[in-house]
Amino acid sequence: AKAAAAAAAPAPAAPASKIVEDETRDSDEIIESDFYDTRQLFLNLCQGNHYQFDELRRAKHTSMMALYHMHNPEVPKFTTVCSHCQR
Repeated sequence: AKAAAAAAAPAPAAPASKIVEDETRDSDEIIESDFYDTRQLFLNLCQGNHYQFDELRRAKHTSMMALYHMHNPEVPKFTTVCSHCQR
């Protein structure tokens, strides 16, 4: 009976923790890109360029390309190839 009463007793409350204010300052500039505003736009970017996250190798490449497009907004987001002349 004593074992059942001891098992049913509530655990002691954890001591109240101190609230620590965030002192982190980010010195990097904010990079704006239309393709990262919504999930649908990011999905369109990935589908249009055949970017995939299904394997580690592809996920690394896709992440690298997403960062490339973010840091180089002047380059075309989608590559087009002429089916007639292959250029």
